[in-house]
Formats: sequence, C-alpha cells, structure tokens
Amino acid sequence: MLALYYAFNKILSGEMPLKSYTALHPSAKLDDSSIEVLKNYLRTIATRKPNQEILPVVASKDVEKIILNKKITDHSKVKPTLNNISYIPYFRNWKAVSTSDRFDNGSMRIIYGNEIAVKAIAEHQTNPWPDGAIFAKTAWKQKTEADGTVSAGAFIQVEFMIKDAKKYEATKGWGWARWKGNDLKPYGDNANFDQECISCHNPVKNNDYVFTTPLHLDINKFNIYNKNK
Repeated sequence: MLALYYAFNKILSGEMPLKSYTALHPSAKLDDSSIEVLKNYLRTIATRKPNQEILPVVASKDVEKIILNKKITDHSKVKPTLNNISYIPYFRNWKAVSTSDRFDNGSMRIIYGNEIAVKAIAEHQTNPWPDGAIFAKTAWKQKTEADGTVSAGAFIQVEFMIKDAKKYEATKGWGWARWKGNDLKPYGDNANFDQECISCHNPVKNNDYVFTTPLHLDINKFNIYNKNK
C-alpha cells in the first residue's frame, strides 16, 4: 500500500509519468478526473480515513520507557548511519514543533526541533531553514483502545534532518538519518540510502524539502523556558 501512496505522490508532484514517455504515449497523461479517481481509491484502502478524529494521545508504558531513555541506557553503542551521521540522544530535550498523522499506514509522529530550528520558526525564517537547524521525527504505531482513544503503540523509528547547505550540498542541503526499532538500528544498506529520503521529500522542494508545518512559537517564552531549565 505504501508503494501506491508513493507512486501517487510522484503523480501529484508532476514527476510521473515522465514527459519523455507521454510525448510518445499521450494517452498516459492523467487529467483531473483520473487523479480524483486514484485519490478516492487510496482513501478507501487507508488504515484510517483522513477525516477520522484522532483523540488525545496517551503514551503506552513501552513508549514512556523509550522517551525516558530507560530502554537503551548506553547511547554510545548506537551505530552511526552509513552516511556518517551520529545518533543524537538528547533530542528529547528539544521543543516539540509539530505532529503528523499517517492515516495510510496507521502511525503517528512527533517532530522536535533544536534551538536553532525553534528560533527560525519564531522569526519566520523557515524557507530556507538556517544552517544548524535540526529536526527529529519520532514515529509510533497507532493503537486504538476499546473506548476509541488512539494511543502510541510500538515504537517504529526516529529520523533526523540536519541543515548545513555546504556540508550536505550533495543531498539538497540536508543530512538525512534514520534509526529503526527499540535497538535503534541504522537504516539503509549503503551510504546512498539518503537518496530515498530526498525522493520522498521532493514534492516539497519549494519548502526547503521540509513537510513539517511548525506550530507558532513565541521566542521570548522559549528563551525564558531555556533560562529556567
């Protein structure tokens, strides 16, 4: 099912079908009516409908253990990704800047931003994002309780986007990293796994490759918060 959503996003972004292909096969072009048919079909096979209400998230005990660093006590043993990005264990002390809900695969995410990212949000300097901005996106499976409450179930992964226009020039100005499961296994079979990340984020290239729509943050309150920590 994820492959279908990926393919549909390619259509919406104008990357597929290839212009070189439609030049020889004009019937392959999709009009608005055809796109709407595909969209409606994908909605019917989604794990949860996009307009279905999500009740407040209640973290499970397993998730609490992960958040409180009790599941993995020695982060020095977490291996870097194959593109040489090290795991950042203290991201849990960053500010949550947004949440996202993947209704197609039944997962929920919290996006954290470091101090540079938070400052950029408060000052509306997010396109492009400044060098040094880092996002950490944590994902859990959705678990629906008997009363209809949706809570965080099994931990899936944490992903990082690290902005450095010069250092990561070859990868659209971002360093991409992902660790999966409770043992935080680095994602990817080789150092080029980040091309998959770029491809996924390509539909938002005009937004500096960032899907996240950040919450409005008051930088003065944030500074006071940091001062009192």
